[in-house]
Amino acid sequence: MSNSDVFELLPDTEPSGEHSWRPTGRIPERFRDFGKMIDTGNLQAGDLVLLREIVPDVISRKISETQSALGYAERDAIWTHVALYLGDGLRVVEASFESLVKGGSVQASWLYDYCGRHAICVRRPRRVSATKDAWLIAIEGAMGIGKKYDFLAALKIFFDGQASKKEDWDADTKTYVSPGVLCSTFYADCYGKVTKRSLGDSGVCVPATLSMSDEFDDLPLKWLRIAEQRLTSRRQV
Repeated sequence: MSNSDVFELLPDTEPSGEHSWRPTGRIPERFRDFGKMIDTGNLQAGDLVLLREIVPDVISRKISETQSALGYAERDAIWTHVALYLGDGLRVVEASFESLVKGGSVQASWLYDYCGRHAICVRRPRRVSATKDAWLIAIEGAMGIGKKYDFLAALKIFFDGQASKKEDWDADTKTYVSPGVLCSTFYADCYGKVTKRSLGDSGVCVPATLSMSDEFDDLPLKWLRIAEQRLTSRRQV
């Protein structure tokens, strides 16, 4: 398999030898030690970024298990988080849960925060052919920064997933109402406002929903080696 055929970018995937990525400022030591940055040259604003931890924590394992219990295939249930690519080569916007004490919110994050510890898949909306609409999805994402994460909605999906293991649970008639913000519903909301199309299965939208959706095409991905920075003045960092 060549780099151009990789649709799930893993930390140990070999980088392209043709080009390198040169940071424009300071980057975390962990990221520099990892030595690779995802090539964003093939990405555009509004793309869907699917993520899963290589060594999943308890919450990630529960998300994957719940998605499996809801009836999603393993190849889709493994994805436990999603983000919206902002189109600047560096950042995504995402709805993240931090802790029971801090809660969570929609925030802008560095794409390189996920390099080295996560598998990455990027999907391009099929219904967004115009560059203007792609940027509008990204703008909707940026405008959502600060919205609160809906932990209660996440719990509801979890408990419904547990209930799905019982014989009296009917997956075809079960419906979900989640006005709150989760990572997947946040992307679906931004997408829906621009395209006027709905993303979801029986009213629910989880990362696995977006992984299996035929509204998207998978994009080929590759790593670029991180080039050394050179300071050209005392003011540059």
